[in-house]
Amino acid sequence: MKNRINLVTMKDITDFVAVISKVNGDVYLVDRFHKFKVNAKSQLAAMLASAEWSETYIESETDCYELVKKWIV
Repeated sequence: MKNRINLVTMKDITDFVAVISKVNGDVYLVDRFHKFKVNAKSQLAAMLASAEWSETYIESETDCYELVKKWIV
């Protein structure tokens, strides 16, 4: 699964990390060019992605669309 997401506020990031931490397996945040990749279950990594990247994508081996659909652009 790969979808573009939008994490704007600190509450968005905190809620997103809390939800995504329940997903089994690896979940990553990647930039638009797939140059950078960070652990989506880390609040610090999610803050970095939100602040530094113009577009952020979630990438996961398992389907977690229903959990993160409110952040999907």
